[in-house]
Amino acid sequence: MKNIPTPSLSFYKNSSGIPVGLLKSNGKPILASTHPATIAAALFAMNMEKCELTLDGMVNEIFLPFVCTSENAEIINFSLEEKFVLNLGIFSGIDFLNPPAFDRQAETHFRAAVHHLPKNLVVKFPASPAPKSFKKELKERNKYIYFPYC
Repeated sequence: MKNIPTPSLSFYKNSSGIPVGLLKSNGKPILASTHPATIAAALFAMNMEKCELTLDGMVNEIFLPFVCTSENAEIINFSLEEKFVLNLGIFSGIDFLNPPAFDRQAETHFRAAVHHLPKNLVVKFPASPAPKSFKKELKERNKYIYFPYC
């Protein structure tokens, strides 16, 4: 098994004021997206059990899947990034290799994350080849990917 250092997640805002989750490994950007499911899929692909979350200037270690409880609710601090972090919690509970049948986008988020992550950080890969429609789906998903630049 690969020994991948604990990644960090911080935020910045795009030109529309929407939070962009910036995932780093060893201080280097590896993926940035406005969609928390893509970040959750990247953490899943890297087989991460925890992540360092920087929010409103505070650094906290979160364990995955992340569930917002009264204990960790204080780290969210009702900022604009709150929705992103809460949704990250929801999406971090998905098994992207075996997503629930009702989630039609899980595979796309997972394949997009694996496509963009440095291959030396990926532990879990899709079990089957990409469907023919993936190129079109990736082009659409890339509208929400800020790093690497697509």
